[in-house]
Amino acid sequence: MSVINTATTAIIAALSAAPAVSATIDRVRLRPFGKTTVDAVVVTPTRSSAMDPPTLIGLPMAWETEIAVQCLARVAGSSPDVAVDALLASVYARIMSDPTLSGYVQSVSPIRVDYAYEAADENIVCATLLLSVRVVTNSANI
Repeated sequence: MSVINTATTAIIAALSAAPAVSATIDRVRLRPFGKTTVDAVVVTPTRSSAMDPPTLIGLPMAWETEIAVQCLARVAGSSPDVAVDALLASVYARIMSDPTLSGYVQSVSPIRVDYAYEAADENIVCATLLLSVRVVTNSANI
């Protein structure tokens, strides 16, 4: 398994552990947000960079992988940013409660939160928590 897959899978497992942060937790959003869905979480790797690669194959090497965790909520009677706030807080608390994700990664650090607002007829807000996930592996592996 690649470091990117390891990081993504570990975050999904943490968010899915009982009680799950949402009834809908997906890996990479390939389908539209359902009309009856109240909220959802989508975990997507965005990029991975080798950190100080060793000169010899087989030595330990760290990878920094950026993972976007989209928190989507349907707006119903509240301000759009308020509608997604509880889900974002729950996702953040779950991930940061174990920043090694049960030992699968070396560390998880928050980078930023971005907001996006869907067309008015959809009434959906998305808060994307961008994380930096550090994984150390043998330099012969990705």
